[in-house]
Amino acid sequence: MKTHIEQLANLPQYGDGIGFVRMQALLDRLNITPKCDISLIGTNGKGSTALYCTELLKQKNLTVGTYTSPHFLEPNERIRINGTPIALTQLNDLIGEVMQASQVIAKEKGYTFVRFEILTAAAWLCFQRHDVSCQIIEAGIGGRLDTTRIAMPRLTVLPSLELEHTSVLGTSLDQILVEKIAITAPKGCCLANLPPETRLVQTGGHIAKMGGFDWQLLKTRWTELSFDLAKNEARGLYDGQEVHLRPAPIGQWQIENSALAVTACDHLLQQRQMTRLSQNEIDCALSQTQIPGRGEVVHDSPKFIVESAHTPCAMKEVVSYINATYQPDEFIVLCGISKPKAVVEIVQELSELPVDFYVTTSLRGGEQGEIIAGYFREQGKETSLIPDIYSAVQQVKDIAQREQKTVFVLGSLFFSADVTRILKGISPDDAVYL
Repeated sequence: MKTHIEQLANLPQYGDGIGFVRMQALLDRLNITPKCDISLIGTNGKGSTALYCTELLKQKNLTVGTYTSPHFLEPNERIRINGTPIALTQLNDLIGEVMQASQVIAKEKGYTFVRFEILTAAAWLCFQRHDVSCQIIEAGIGGRLDTTRIAMPRLTVLPSLELEHTSVLGTSLDQILVEKIAITAPKGCCLANLPPETRLVQTGGHIAKMGGFDWQLLKTRWTELSFDLAKNEARGLYDGQEVHLRPAPIGQWQIENSALAVTACDHLLQQRQMTRLSQNEIDCALSQTQIPGRGEVVHDSPKFIVESAHTPCAMKEVVSYINATYQPDEFIVLCGISKPKAVVEIVQELSELPVDFYVTTSLRGGEQGEIIAGYFREQGKETSLIPDIYSAVQQVKDIAQREQKTVFVLGSLFFSADVTRILKGISPDDAVYL
């Protein structure tokens, strides 16, 4: 008999029409009042920023419920209480309860519920029962029509913006920005990490004025922000006061995500008439933030570091960090890319690394290794193709051990998760994809 989590995996990924009506009927039946203190929107960095916010708010002795997606290894990573994933058994029970309610509604109304709606309701049910002080919710696709908008978030955070889901959100960054920030409730605030000089800033300001909410930019709150990538730290003036940022996960993009989180949490604390975060509280929170699959060391001796960047812009940041931190003779790269990612553009960014590449195919939805290898060779890179991912992990492991090098596992989230499972002795056949 399948578990409720396995049954959930068989539901449609996307629904028809507007999901608010379905979602409201489901919440009403479960007697759930949806809440959202911080809503994460954007392309990359939502999950990381959410987990930074979680640790920062814990410093103020608040009980925090955090809902993110997708998961890296296990689906219970998506729902956390004070940063700790709930038990798989608890997740299974929550999903079962929500699915039972959805089936009754489906018979009455003819609705077809999708995975994200069931999971979101399960998260809100969990947070309501734990009576959490704060709820941090990562939006799904977009914002204006996203299921999580039903909670009317007063504070939204946009860590990045790239072209994505163009068939749904629009074919330009302006259109996508409009769709995403429209989730912000009237009299709320949207905090965005966008270059101040771009047209997008004007677009955002216009939409905020029409929607009746505040529009703030990270780079106007944080000035003179200077980065030391080798030490993975930064310092700058935050509202005129010098603050240092030293996140545990690697890269400039993670430093900026942590700056967003500090700003968002201070905004929330001010609303609750609580004191701002101190430097010591910031240091403690950032040092304790662990983000699965993001600059994570998943194996020692030899060291394997997985980074789940999955867009060209995100990969560019990863490459900049590696080039600033490692010498060419200190590391090798194992690469696999999921379809339908921007494979050519990701390979172009990776090709800025001055090393040879080992290429294989992800177990789920992966672009064929020979196609990826062909793109690398077009960039003039020496590339070893190892079609079988199990053999690829073992061969690269042996090479790294022999040559005393670090292995970076790059390309996409599913690929990084596949490699991590293999290294940890977890069967990828048991993986749940939601």
